[in-house]
Amino acid sequence: MLTARLSALLVILVIAADRSEQQIEAARLVQTVQKLCDLQLKGRMALDAGGRCAAELIAKSFHDVGLVPLDETGFLRELRLVVDQMEKDIYAEGQKWFYEMHPAGMSMRKSAAVIGQIPGRSRGFKEQVVLVVARYDASGCDGTGAIYPGADRNASGLSVLIEVARALVGRPGGVHRTVLFAALPGGDQEVFMSRREGDGGFEKVVDEVLEGLVESGEWDIFLTSDLIRMPRQAGTQALIANPPVALGRLCAVVDLNMLGRELALSLRKPDPAGEREVQGITGAEGVANPRIAVIGGESGEGLTDSLKKACGREARQVLFWTFDEAHKAGFKGASECGPFLHQRIPSLWITTGPQPEHGTPGDSAKTIVAAQLERAGQLGYRIVKTLANESHIHAFTAEGDG
Repeated sequence: MLTARLSALLVILVIAADRSEQQIEAARLVQTVQKLCDLQLKGRMALDAGGRCAAELIAKSFHDVGLVPLDETGFLRELRLVVDQMEKDIYAEGQKWFYEMHPAGMSMRKSAAVIGQIPGRSRGFKEQVVLVVARYDASGCDGTGAIYPGADRNASGLSVLIEVARALVGRPGGVHRTVLFAALPGGDQEVFMSRREGDGGFEKVVDEVLEGLVESGEWDIFLTSDLIRMPRQAGTQALIANPPVALGRLCAVVDLNMLGRELALSLRKPDPAGEREVQGITGAEGVANPRIAVIGGESGEGLTDSLKKACGREARQVLFWTFDEAHKAGFKGASECGPFLHQRIPSLWITTGPQPEHGTPGDSAKTIVAAQLERAGQLGYRIVKTLANESHIHAFTAEGDG
């Protein structure tokens, strides 16, 4: 009788867990992407008012889904981004003006990360932490160089992070390990920024704007502006320099980055059913219909096996790549994993890869493939849930630049 009751209880818990995963729905994911692409956020640039507004919007989402702040200060955590202070030099050659920029030392600029947690419930496990990260800033821009949206890069990853958090908070039994969720500024590309007159915020400076100032003779504005260069992964580097928890507690990092489009590979459709097949892609053996890439399994001992078990039947649609294999496909340097790998922390990147529209006005919410975003959210949930609950951790095995 007792065995039968335990079996029935197990079935109930499994069904409940399945319902937790089913909370991750395309409609809510797309709605979050649309909110983050609101033109009033002006591309969510770090160091600018639009970025701060985005951080506050994310903090509210963290509260609404049931995450817990690390302390009484709340979800917003100040980061000090290390940037290059640039010198400007404009000179004439004949009838044309030219400009050059030179590093003139480093300085600090403040920006906000948004951090929340699901505390672990198991003694001996709750001090171990799984960190889930996603960038919130996009390409920004203003005036004649207005780009904005930044839907797939990376409102898509952030929407998945929020929904994974929602599902895990609602999961019966909670999580054994603590799961930390962090939305970070400072993206995967270096950015030149200039202080804007009036409100003192910074805005992205594109080559066309600089060239226009020079050619129009208004280069004196450029000469007197406070110009900086923000390096790629500036937010991640700042988080590691001042971590919310001791780095030794981190047993795994999951980066959710670019998740709302079809997988960015050379694919063909061999039949009207739409089945897709990889042509000559290393590491794609047995994957006939790839939809998403999970990169970095080689960074932890036995990690790839755990990932495949977590993905279940959907593993047949997943490319389990090493970072080297991803780099050969053109994904190099586009994740936040590198700084964590250098700290010898196993790190994963879940992605559908870079797209031609990234960094352009074409990266709008209209380009998001809702079914793909939902698929990425449910897959991300399974992976984070597994890392937070399995009985062992994965010893670091391979360093890379992510």
